[in-house]
Amino acid sequence: MIRPRAFISWTVSAGFETESENGESQTGFITVQVPFCLSNSSETGYEQLCAEIRDYVPPRTIFGYYASIERVELLASTTETETSDHLIRWTMATTSEAGGKIPQWVQRNWTLGGVPKAVVADVGLFIGWIMKRRRLGE
Repeated sequence: MIRPRAFISWTVSAGFETESENGESQTGFITVQVPFCLSNSSETGYEQLCAEIRDYVPPRTIFGYYASIERVELLASTTETETSDHLIRWTMATTSEAGGKIPQWVQRNWTLGGVPKAVVADVGLFIGWIMKRRRLGE
């Protein structure tokens, strides 16, 4: 069977507001995720943090690596009938390594449920979470 996986990363996110070519304001955020390597913790001075992470994850967890840069923009609608609606543009570049003995061709395969399919599912989960928060008025 496949052992549990954990992907530890440093994450930085910032909001922005820009003016588009037609003078409309666009808002959004940018997120950058950089993998954190537990195996080099004694060299970096993060021994305590690494020990806490190892205590938290299930036994025999394999640590993988994940990196991404994402830009999410809230765009004004382009039709007169959608005056109160907005469109979202999500631009993303990502790479990952699952670790262990899962071959790269399996990790990258859409049909076998690899990384591309997981990213699409995660975007859908995030949009659903945002919509739920909006309905609850948070």
